[in-house]
Amino acid sequence: MGKGLTILEKYLIAQAKTTAAHSFLTKTYQPFYFITQNDYGEVQLRLLCDKTKIDVLKAALLKGLIPADKKYPIVHDALTTDGKPVLFCCLLDVPRLVQFRTGIQLHGKLGRVIAFDFQREMLGRYLGNDVDFLFLSLEKLMEQYSRALPGV
Repeated sequence: MGKGLTILEKYLIAQAKTTAAHSFLTKTYQPFYFITQNDYGEVQLRLLCDKTKIDVLKAALLKGLIPADKKYPIVHDALTTDGKPVLFCCLLDVPRLVQFRTGIQLHGKLGRVIAFDFQREMLGRYLGNDVDFLFLSLEKLMEQYSRALPGV
């Protein structure tokens, strides 16, 4: 947990410079979620504590996408119809984010990241031009799914 995403960004940039830190981040804890200490983080925590809520969110995010392919060489949650790997980053799983970035860079692919709007700046700086983004409004999601995600 952290006050904001800036601390995570600093850590991700620093870890990219050392093999040991990269290995620690990608292999030691699976999953390892980063949650902000604010209202957004509270919503993320509620989602994380309820598998039904996560399943409803993932089902909504999968609309218009191809389900994940276990044989695909890059960590991903889905594929676009034109074959881009897609990572769902609404619940920011740090090892998967690092593995996704590494995978698209190693394979020379462009990817897509679906995340909440409050994650925009940090993810944009960390992933750069290697991905396109779809950002969701956390407030609108809470309104739209209030029935499907009670308590969010």
